[in-house]
Amino acid sequence: IIGYEDVQAPKPSPEGINKIKRRYSLADSDILYIGDSLIDAETARKGHIDFAAVTTGATPSAAFASADCQTILTNLRKLL
Repeated sequence: IIGYEDVQAPKPSPEGINKIKRRYSLADSDILYIGDSLIDAETARKGHIDFAAVTTGATPSAAFASADCQTILTNLRKLL
């Protein structure tokens, strides 16, 4: 886990994503960013990785319509 205390710039900066990529030698296509806000969607976009929205937070499903989402989930069990 890389949290806000591990980066200089907070989301939507892709700094945390880039640290994960380097730490684990991952390609962009190896990562799926899962988040519950439009800030998370923007972070994934800036990090050049896929994004899956989950509507367990305050952001409703309709708000993700303009975001580049692979999918919009009502809960994380839907990932399976």
